[in-house]
Amino acid sequence: MDSTAVDALVIGGGIAGLQAAIDLANQGFRTLIVEKRPSIGGKMIGLSKVFPTLDCCSCICTPRMAEAEHHPNIRILTYSEVRRVRRDGGAFVAEVVKNPRYVDEEKCTGCRKCEYACATEVPHAFEGNLGMRKAIYVPFANAVPQVALVDLDNCLLCGRCERVCPTGAIDFLQQPEETVVRAGAVIVATGYEMIPADFKKEIEARLKKYLSRDSTGIRHEVLAFFVRTKSATIPELYTRLSETFAISYHSVASMVGIIASRMGILHVKRDMDGANAVYQIKEDYVCMVARLLKCG
Repeated sequence: MDSTAVDALVIGGGIAGLQAAIDLANQGFRTLIVEKRPSIGGKMIGLSKVFPTLDCCSCICTPRMAEAEHHPNIRILTYSEVRRVRRDGGAFVAEVVKNPRYVDEEKCTGCRKCEYACATEVPHAFEGNLGMRKAIYVPFANAVPQVALVDLDNCLLCGRCERVCPTGAIDFLQQPEETVVRAGAVIVATGYEMIPADFKKEIEARLKKYLSRDSTGIRHEVLAFFVRTKSATIPELYTRLSETFAISYHSVASMVGIIASRMGILHVKRDMDGANAVYQIKEDYVCMVARLLKCG
């Protein structure tokens, strides 16, 4: 297991993570960017224009990608994931796993001969699944780094890519590599994921099932409390519920945790010390919950 020490660890190589890393590096701080995708750039590099100025996304993102790649104070780990971060005195220790590309990054020149030789085509997520890519491919035209990777789930293991590679970069025996990173600061810039169009219907179905099993009325009362007050702490909820129901503090905390994690309709805000958590119902779900409570 390798180990490295940096001044700052930036989790996420999208536009926010890149800008944070560049700002730190320009001040002399040694910075490590860890990006889970095969290339930095995040969501922005796949867009056309940004609102409200309609500026070109590539014109904004590509220079920052290039600057981060060539900056002497920035190191980039792509196709890697942060598994755990813990405090260690005044610093942080992160466990990072670099997933195998099955292509040697030091040898690959990005010539794409392997890609041209590959006979397998699958939908390309970078193009919204509207275009096709090969089982071995460079993520996109201006990807950083310009290094191919093998999609083993769709690879036929025919060996065509290995035979045409001019530098012998293909390595089907690559294994995940673990690295321990000690950093003075950690910046989390993990971005966002689009939710499915029918996601609210799924949440509504979960809530209906949850409320249908409420024989005492406690679940209805908890949700009604959030609809009325919009936010609450566990002590506030316990005080309110204990006036009517014989319920323990632990049961209230467990109930709110289930509503927050499994139903996904609550935000949680915590102080730096982890205490005084405030749960707030998401605005998009207030009307839905109110309607379900009325129907129930």
